Amino acid sequence: EALYRQAIESRQRSGKEAPRARAGLGLLLIQLGRTAEAALEFEAALEEDDRLWDAIYGQALLLLTEGQWNKAKDRLDEGSRRKGVAEGEHRYHYGLALYYRGMNETDDAEKEALRALHLDPANPEHAMLVGELYEAQNAPSLAIDAFEQALAAPGVTATAFSERNLW
Repeated sequence: EALYRQAIESRQRSGKEAPRARAGLGLLLIQLGRTAEAALEFEAALEEDDRLWDAIYGQALLLLTEGQWNKAKDRLDEGSRRKGVAEGEHRYHYGLALYYRGMNETDDAEKEALRALHLDPANPEHAMLVGELYEAQNAPSLAIDAFEQALAAPGVTATAFSERNLW
């Protein structure tokens, strides 16, 4: 968090905008459960660059957490033409997987989560979602494999939260 804030302040001091840093900070704040702060960062990022995918994606995630499914889907659809990880295609598919899971469309959620995982296999969030979907479908061996893949990602350590999925 401190590095994002430092990047934003540094760019502001030099008279430059920092939409990417703001969007990155917003995504981090979501992970920390600070959604109100995240919303402000996405809003500020989009004021500086109204087409910035990371900020649009972040807003979609917030809408999903609020159960505003149609609005979230509209925001996610803005990423439908993205290709590859560099353009954020993995985030598009991950967001769709969350959307479909929320709509109880398990098959579509699984397909989108697997697409996200295929595009960015090192991202433990993608593997965790795949595991959760398999667990919900009562496919424990597939779920365990996905959870183990998530735990094997670089920098991931087992926590009580992640371990609960393995039992």
